[in-house]
Amino acid sequence: MTTRILETHGLVNIVSGHTIIDHLDFDIEEGELRVLVGPNGAGKTTLIDLITGRFPPTAGQILFRGQNIAGWPRHRIYGIGISRKFQVPTVYENLTVFENMAIGLRGHRRAFSSLVFRVTSEHAAQIERILAQVNLLARAADEAHTLSHGEKQWLEIGMVVASEPRLMLLDEPTTGMTRDETNTTAKLIKEIAGARSVMVVEHDMSFVRQIANKITVLHQGQKLAEGSVREVENNLKVAEVYLGREKISAAP
Repeated sequence: MTTRILETHGLVNIVSGHTIIDHLDFDIEEGELRVLVGPNGAGKTTLIDLITGRFPPTAGQILFRGQNIAGWPRHRIYGIGISRKFQVPTVYENLTVFENMAIGLRGHRRAFSSLVFRVTSEHAAQIERILAQVNLLARAADEAHTLSHGEKQWLEIGMVVASEPRLMLLDEPTTGMTRDETNTTAKLIKEIAGARSVMVVEHDMSFVRQIANKITVLHQGQKLAEGSVREVENNLKVAEVYLGREKISAAP
């Protein structure tokens, strides 16, 4: 029997009279890798903002493991096991890759506190395992500003993994990446999923095809369609709204 880790019921977000999320019912199962797609302005990033407490919803419920967390402050939501990666990498440029990862381990504290706490041999081993996973072990002693854009994306993913979340929310993790980096990221995300639930917001459909088992399509803050890659590819409403009457599968 599957268990839902996240559910929204009648979720609404209205900003300056504009409805961004419109009575959205949505759910993710424990251990699931879900991909969220949709045209610009569909409400994808706003949904992540609401789940992580960046903004309170206007109405509705956000249930995490059965508990309504709608309107909770961000630090409390982080503390129960929800972590996010932003569209633009948010790493500490003048700290080393290893130091950034140490902050990830203690992300619920201030950055200063994270740097002054003693990194035990167990912590160091954990950091090194994750850095190997995100292809950055050889860069551990380098300052983050020396990384390429794609490597900074991997570093932030590593920091999120280091916080040991139950639910990871990744907002356009391949933005600015080369095709090779994107392919590597697809393998990485599939590897880190399963031990935790992962929701990925993306617009690169080639990347989506590599990782998705189930896709949710948002349009004007509502669920337009949901299903497998094939089901979404052949959905005429999705083709019309999202790709101008061309099927997703039409891309080479």
